[in-house]
Amino acid sequence: MEAISNIIAPLLRVFPGGEEADIAQRVLRFVVDHSTTTHIDLQLVRQIVPEAAAGAYDRQILRTLQYLAGDAAKALEVRFEMIRSDDDIIQLEPTDVQEIRQHLVDPVSGEEDPTILERIIIYFSPTDLFLQMIIEEHARDEGAKS
Repeated sequence: MEAISNIIAPLLRVFPGGEEADIAQRVLRFVVDHSTTTHIDLQLVRQIVPEAAAGAYDRQILRTLQYLAGDAAKALEVRFEMIRSDDDIIQLEPTDVQEIRQHLVDPVSGEEDPTILERIIIYFSPTDLFLQMIIEEHARDEGAKS
């Protein structure tokens, strides 16, 4: 798939001979095969890359996710959510997280909460740009088959 190849090629220059390119390829292929996926985190990548189970490649996974979310790849975006005490999950913007870190205040209730940072979760989500590239490439492939 051309979209994946265009992302992997520069990654190989950044991490030559490392596991990162293989992990990135598997993550991106997973997104292609499961385009409705919205939450990509360490645990999911460990499932996508079975040899990474039990933390064997956590550093490589995190470097890969950072790269895929960076300006060079633009395949993933960093997202945040917070689990509230009533098990309600709310989406947070990066500016919300900055505000929470500075003031330790629940953005919904406005109450001070010294443990709030423990309930903020970071994850990655496919960007609209990457999903659009997949759709366009699929349409081209289907057109070529006709």
